[in-house]
Amino acid sequence: MDKVMPDLRSTVQAICRALRRLLQALAVLLLWFLTSIALLYLFERLTAERYAPGDMPHEQFQILVLQEDGQPALLALRNYRFDMQLARQDALSGRQGDHFFRLNQLDSDTWQLYADRDTFITTQSYRIEGGQITPLAFRWRNVGHGFIAFIIALPLFWLLKRLATKVLGKKK
Repeated sequence: MDKVMPDLRSTVQAICRALRRLLQALAVLLLWFLTSIALLYLFERLTAERYAPGDMPHEQFQILVLQEDGQPALLALRNYRFDMQLARQDALSGRQGDHFFRLNQLDSDTWQLYADRDTFITTQSYRIEGGQITPLAFRWRNVGHGFIAFIIALPLFWLLKRLATKVLGKKK
């Protein structure tokens, strides 16, 4: 009986050590992932464009128009003609092929269009006044931004971990 208890105790201790290491590894992975997401958010903000009246918008800037059958469709701003009907329904969302879109009204004449095109996501804001479209802002991100964020997050996370270890080590 005495021989069984130390074996059980050492087994439980080994399981606890393994669980602690697993939780530490999961915490490190979670922090690395959160660092990557923060970098991805930063990249999107750095690529943001704001437009003054008369500025030429990004070539991927899109608007939402209504087709002849009344269905909404994404359209590059450069392809817009005055005879096309603009979509002006708040919280309008749908799919065009593999692309998802959502149109939200920000103000009485200001709209924000979110378009997810599989590997490329855009958010554009524009004003509609008398059939005229005035681009206001454009943000985009793609799979490449995510890849770069994950790669940059590795050395950044390592550096932050070393700094935290030094700071916490000095307090002891």
